[in-house]
Amino acid sequence: MKTTTILCLFIVNLCLAQTTTLKISESQEFKDSENSDQVLSIHTNLDNYTGIVREGKKHFLFDIFDTSLNKIQS
Repeated sequence: MKTTTILCLFIVNLCLAQTTTLKISESQEFKDSENSDQVLSIHTNLDNYTGIVREGKKHFLFDIFDTSLNKIQS
């Protein structure tokens, strides 16, 4: 009886531990005057500013966005 109870609690714990949530929001289409081949890195800091490093044909492009995805610096 004791092992059955422990086994049931263990199974319930595994089921609850695997529960995750993900919040997805869609932003407006980003229109950029610079063409880039690929995105090299994206990072969001603790202040919720997002930095993107892109590679162009001749140089790297660095962009910083706020929480509303408005471009702060380019």
